[in-house]
Amino acid sequence: MRTHPPWWQEPPVFTLPNVAKRVIPRPPSAIAFVVPGIDGETVPQLFDSYLPKFVSEVHVFKYVPSKIVDEHASSETVTQVATDLIDCLESVSRRRTEELLMLFAYDLGGIIIQEVVPPSDEYHQDIAY
Repeated sequence: MRTHPPWWQEPPVFTLPNVAKRVIPRPPSAIAFVVPGIDGETVPQLFDSYLPKFVSEVHVFKYVPSKIVDEHASSETVTQVATDLIDCLESVSRRRTEELLMLFAYDLGGIIIQEVVPPSDEYHQDIAY
């Protein structure tokens, strides 16, 4: 008498033409960029215990907060810091083209990210707030 294997080990009942096996996509991978708050050091507490497993590396963007908040600050200085962040993002994304970029901000860092994210709705499909 022949015994049958368990149902999960049996061959498929049907197969699709030209499809050898079920392809499981690899999990996403991302690079996180953190933009600190007004003191230049404070980062979101997210990175203590809630960092997603698919984040492969974390970069902390360093800037001089006094460029944005002192008496000589202007919208141009905020734009300059945002431009520095864009340069940093581009340098990493050129090396790691397959990974997503995630931006996290705290306090004043949110204003810098608002300068980086384009206001047009056509870009917001890929950006989560």
